[in-house]
Amino acid sequence: MKSPTTDDGEPARSRSRVEDEVLEILARTEQPLSFRDHVRQRASRQRRARLNQVASQWWNVSAITPGMLLIGSLVIAIVAASVRDSSALLATLLAVVSIGLFACLYIKRFRSQSSSDVKRWRGQSIGGSDSTPEWLNNARRRMKRPPKF
Repeated sequence: MKSPTTDDGEPARSRSRVEDEVLEILARTEQPLSFRDHVRQRASRQRRARLNQVASQWWNVSAITPGMLLIGSLVIAIVAASVRDSSALLATLLAVVSIGLFACLYIKRFRSQSSSDVKRWRGQSIGGSDSTPEWLNNARRRMKRPPKF
C-alpha cells in the first residue's frame, strides 16, 4: 500500500485535531455571510445597543432632578396617608420611603457641590471660565463705577 503524498510529492503527515479545527475556522471565515446571518447579526447588534441604552438611562441617578424627588416624595406621602386605615404597615413603609426621598434632596445637593471643582458663592459659580464677552464685562464695570466730577 502506498502512503498518501502531497502535491510536491513528499509524504503527507497526519494533521492534529487542533490543525483541523484551525483549518475549519479559516474555511468558515473565508465564506461570505449569508443574507440571513447578516440580518440576524445586525438585529442582535441593534437589540444589544437598545438594551445598553435603556440600562444606562435606567441606572442614571444623575438624571433625577430635585423636582422629581420632591414630587415623588409628596406623591408617596399622599398614598401613605390614603392607605393608613387599611394597612398600617404599608403606610409606615411608604412614609419612611417618602422621608428618605425628601432627605435625598439635601444629600444630592451637598454631594454635587462638594464633587465639583467650580467655586460657588450663594449657588452661583464664580471665577473660572466666563461665558460673557469682554465688551459686555467692560460696559458693566463702567456702569458700576461712580461718576467722575
